[in-house]
Amino acid sequence: MIPTIKKVLFTTDLSDHAKEVFTQTIRLAGSCQASVVMLHVIEETTSNTKNLVIDLMGKEVYEKIEKENEAFAQNIMLGKRKEAPIIQETLEKLAQQSRSMDDGKKIQVDRALVTEGNIAEEIVLQAEKNGCDVIVMGYHVKNIIVEMMLGGKTRQVMRHSKIPVHLVPIHD
Repeated sequence: MIPTIKKVLFTTDLSDHAKEVFTQTIRLAGSCQASVVMLHVIEETTSNTKNLVIDLMGKEVYEKIEKENEAFAQNIMLGKRKEAPIIQETLEKLAQQSRSMDDGKKIQVDRALVTEGNIAEEIVLQAEKNGCDVIVMGYHVKNIIVEMMLGGKTRQVMRHSKIPVHLVPIHD
């Protein structure tokens, strides 16, 4: 039996290509009479990245660079956090435009979320927290083989999600 889709999670990096993914999300939601939850995740630096840099450069060199650039790094993180309200506003404007995009059908946008963390983990978590029935995300067609080998974000979401993931191909 095919599960009923009542709520769709639209994931976006806010790039120009995200418009293609959003259009497909609205079409899917309209055909199922489903509502949409919009999500943008601000990626935080992970300990894996730090460990990789330490492995490549050595701990002493890393610590020296870290001390020299501590203020710079803090400003970057503050900047990302300051961007969150702007991103939130952008998602809300996109939601307003979408409400009648699909052949006159009203599309209900339940929430426009901006979170911070590991992108794949946040997507799966927010899908669960918001009761979504499907996740819609884009993937770059030319990079899919590399992404599969390296374990990219799309693959991580597909691996850990308990609900279907609808992939929209993005052609560069």
